[in-house]
Amino acid sequence: METRSAKRRKMLSLKYRILTAEGGQGGIDHISNLPDDVLHRILGFLPIETIARMSILSKRWTQIWRSFPDLDFTTIRQKNPDQLKVMDNLVRSMSRLHRFDRQRVRNFLYLCDRDFIRDVLSVRDKGSNLRALRVGAFLSFTCLNKLIREALKQNVRELDIEFATEDYFNMPKCIILSESLRVLNFKPQFPGFRLPFLSVMKGGFQSPLQVLSLSLMLIEGELDIFTDSVFPVLRKLSLSEFMHLRQIKVSCSALEDMTLEKCSELDTLEVVGSRLERLRVASCFHSLRGKSMVKVHAARLRVLEWEQNHLTEDCLLQNLTALHQASLYGLTKFHEFAPPAIKLRAAWNFLHGLCHVQCLKLDTPCMKLLQQLAEKNYGPLLPFINLETLELRTVLTRNNIVPALDLLFKSSPSLCSLILTNTDYCSYERSERKVLRSVRAHSQVSFRIPYPDHNPVYLVDKDWWDATSLEEEKNWETQMTAMTSFLEKLKVVKIHGFSGCKGDVSLAKFLLRHGKALEEIVLCYGNERNSLLEKKIKSQMMEFSAAASSAKILFE
Repeated sequence: METRSAKRRKMLSLKYRILTAEGGQGGIDHISNLPDDVLHRILGFLPIETIARMSILSKRWTQIWRSFPDLDFTTIRQKNPDQLKVMDNLVRSMSRLHRFDRQRVRNFLYLCDRDFIRDVLSVRDKGSNLRALRVGAFLSFTCLNKLIREALKQNVRELDIEFATEDYFNMPKCIILSESLRVLNFKPQFPGFRLPFLSVMKGGFQSPLQVLSLSLMLIEGELDIFTDSVFPVLRKLSLSEFMHLRQIKVSCSALEDMTLEKCSELDTLEVVGSRLERLRVASCFHSLRGKSMVKVHAARLRVLEWEQNHLTEDCLLQNLTALHQASLYGLTKFHEFAPPAIKLRAAWNFLHGLCHVQCLKLDTPCMKLLQQLAEKNYGPLLPFINLETLELRTVLTRNNIVPALDLLFKSSPSLCSLILTNTDYCSYERSERKVLRSVRAHSQVSFRIPYPDHNPVYLVDKDWWDATSLEEEKNWETQMTAMTSFLEKLKVVKIHGFSGCKGDVSLAKFLLRHGKALEEIVLCYGNERNSLLEKKIKSQMMEFSAAASSAKILFE
């Protein structure tokens, strides 16, 4: 085993070879003479254990280590075998009382060496301030409290703690009273934490906190602390997995970015922000019981991400005049006791609030909802007057998707780019093979059934397109007058997962035939390409004249 003196000699040798200017004036150590700020910047790219080892090189490097401002302990793993055994027994005992992923928590418990954290903080210079402290570890209440208090004593500006405890942890009041904190990431892995008393929170953070991220917070009912009086300069807010939260109101005037995720019991969300530019809400409103509402008023909002949320009864998206991009995924889910009329009205109001968007992204559930709106003759949507790019991830092989596309196209007079992704391409191939086998048993049509995971190849004697897509083409042609404005401005069409089925082909032919400004249409197959099918489709498209003589047909 290598002795301590041997290690020291090796480190000194390493210092001489790397840190010394070789061939220079008497071997002067230029790097050690650099200012502290420069050395801190260079060492910031190294793991913290490596920086700690370098402190034995000289008194100068010891001083650099003791004043190092950015401490990141998230890369250190527990090495004490006795401590590992204690932690493993703790995981077993906790799993009997609570339901959680044992392996995930076990991996997390072993992440950080608590003894090393304590030793590092104890040897720091008292006059040096902490810029950032990042920790991931299983900690007792006492250790966690001491760690937070010691960091705040050293005027930490960025505190990022990912921790697990035996029971719910109460956030220390000293965090609220700190005058140095700028960034706070408080992320328990298990089981969660509670905020200080409401009277303490209402007094407001003493520091100009700009970034706040909280998860697994236990709170009953309403959360109404995100106001200017509590967070006067908060710019970024991230909330995740709040337990028993029913209502949340956010009205911080300085807020620019907000994320709300996995708050399944939420039924009321109100967001008002004069500077808010990005809002993401995902996996919320899953346990709706009574009246529910979403209200967003943000004149500067540019990006809205709304994913896997149940629809609420009332939806007010107000004054979103600067909206650049909106992504809507999974809008059709609704609580089981809601009448269909309420569901459709909620979806209608939600889409109307996006009328100023420039880039709109929808998936299959949203298209199904639009299909229902079209079938119920709800009337036209408010026109998306600024919409230039429309991205649809849906099933193009189904006949009933035509009215939904029709409703969108009628409401998009300025659309220039249309991107379609066929999300059901593989299942379509399987169903198509079954149809081909049935046709083979009852007809004389000449064809070859494709092997699994290959594009279908049709070797028919008559024009297969005209025989299979005539009905859908007629449906598109009947709507041509209402979509005149859309067809006059559309320039680029791209279809991913193009399968050569009647849904894909009839839409492509319609756009080619009537798109007066169309510059190119790109048909993207899957991983397997079939040159014979590609050639047949291309030849069929060339047989009729396109509205735009310069339109190109590209295959990818």
